Amino acid sequence: MLDMLSIDGINMIIAEDPYAKICFISNLIRGIKNSRVLYFDLDTLFTAYIKNNIIKLNNNNNNKVDIFFADKEGLEDMIVDACSIAGHTNLKLIIFDSLHGFYHIYAYKGNRFITKLNQLLIFYISLLLNLSKEKGCPLLVTNVKRLDGKEPKTNLNRYLWAKSSVMLYVRVADYYNTLTVSIIRHTQRELNGKNMVINR
Repeated sequence: MLDMLSIDGINMIIAEDPYAKICFISNLIRGIKNSRVLYFDLDTLFTAYIKNNIIKLNNNNNNKVDIFFADKEGLEDMIVDACSIAGHTNLKLIIFDSLHGFYHIYAYKGNRFITKLNQLLIFYISLLLNLSKEKGCPLLVTNVKRLDGKEPKTNLNRYLWAKSSVMLYVRVADYYNTLTVSIIRHTQRELNGKNMVINR
């Protein structure tokens, strides 16, 4: 599954169901061997599922997943620590999960700071994108939203659309036994509009 992702831009995962994006990510990590993954768990959902054995990672693949949490002070320390680790390891994937989790961290500031938060989010994602290109590994960003929802023309949405090389819509089906991946955008244009089915 890692081959589906690009190192030339953001890989965006869109899901209406948060469980679907966690299933996609866990399948992705299980498919990697002998590597390191940096995971920014901004909504803490991934960590909760792991701790409660709802989602399991295959530790036989000799992977190391470094999970970072942010607090109301922001993401600065977390990103500094991640950059330090990235400089000394066989990094294969960076995951920023998720956009709505980022806004939740700063919810106490109120709506009047939304423009500044958008600028801050663009800065952080740009920093991680540069890090991923330097290490030659994909950056995966997740967003929980309705696929058919109309997005406002904000600087953030323009940035994400311009910088996303791969956009995938994921959902679970068949009583949560199957994961369906719809390819909205891909660097290999012949894949646009295709669907994949992954058995969990």
